[in-house]
Amino acid sequence: MENYRTQTVHADGDGGIIIETNQDITDILERNQVLRDIDKARTGATEDLHLIGSIPFTAIDKLNEMGIMRGFVIVDEVAFKKWFNHPDQAVLKIYRGTV
Repeated sequence: MENYRTQTVHADGDGGIIIETNQDITDILERNQVLRDIDKARTGATEDLHLIGSIPFTAIDKLNEMGIMRGFVIVDEVAFKKWFNHPDQAVLKIYRGTV
């Protein structure tokens, strides 16, 4: 699975630059769908550790910018749960419930 970020530099027209970061997350989304299908049989919370989703590097970059994460560490759990439970992030989730 090669989901590395790529960066492209553009001139902004005013002498500055814009750095655009992209990531092909097709593999992540396909894997999440397979795991979501496998997870359908589970009806409730589990006592064991359970994978709830896969988040691409570009989303982690954004969460760092928002102050929700620092590196790969969640520093604002309430904000992270709100972000992760938002319908826009549904494709990143494997667990169908609310985190």
